[in-house]
Amino acid sequence: MSGQIVSASAFVRNFGAYSRTAASEPVHILHHGKAVLSLIATEHLRRLSNSRTGYLSKDRASLELVIDGMSVHVVITDPDLNVLCINPAARHACGIDSDRVNVPLSSLLGPPFEFILRAAERVRDSGMTETLEADTLTQPVQTFRVKIENVAGGVSIVSEEITAQSVAREQHEAVVAYDKLIDSLPGLARGTINHRGLISSTSSRLAEMIQSDTDRLVGTRLSAIFDVSARSKVTDAVEALLSDQKDFSFPTLLHTASAGKVPVVITAVSRQSRRGQAGVFLLSEYRE
Repeated sequence: MSGQIVSASAFVRNFGAYSRTAASEPVHILHHGKAVLSLIATEHLRRLSNSRTGYLSKDRASLELVIDGMSVHVVITDPDLNVLCINPAARHACGIDSDRVNVPLSSLLGPPFEFILRAAERVRDSGMTETLEADTLTQPVQTFRVKIENVAGGVSIVSEEITAQSVAREQHEAVVAYDKLIDSLPGLARGTINHRGLISSTSSRLAEMIQSDTDRLVGTRLSAIFDVSARSKVTDAVEALLSDQKDFSFPTLLHTASAGKVPVVITAVSRQSRRGQAGVFLLSEYRE
């Protein structure tokens, strides 16, 4: 099956981005582990609908099935900001019992949340995504992150409560993105050390730099990958990092199997792990 495959939650949180992707390739959406909906370009859909009666209505029904199963609040409108789709979570948040479609978005948003309506108008007119935060009027106060994207001239509004779990998920996603960025840059390698100064994880780039592999590096003392003349300094720096949380950065020599001594700069910062103080390190090649 050609095209991108995404989870239902990722699709809903990035509705606008995947809608733009669908202009060039299908986006297949998983629901309970199975692809139940494929988002495709309108022109391609027209060609399909000419030969497949009822395809459009089935496609919309599948989309609503995915959205209805989401715990986040989802509202989709047409270019006039009339509601096309609202899922049960959003209906509950708005205090309505029925699936209110073909009604103005303004009828769902009271005066305290008029700023969301104004943002929806801006997104519709400019095509620029906006992310806002809104507090509930009830006690205890809950804070929601509201993401508004332009979709087919209308807007999609996705609202999710900001909890410790959602914050942790976003932080994890940011860390993954930073790791990918580092791994894409030439001459950079990264890794982590545990409370005993042993390498606990590493990027493939580090293995390439010293002509080894990641499995062999894990469990190796960090100082052991450096030239003999540099190991004492690295050992002392790592001990200070783990015992006194003293971050460090200095030029040193990496030991490689074929190239011998390779000048690098090692930078390391402390971090807390379940077993005690640990660290994160970054190596960058340089020319003397």
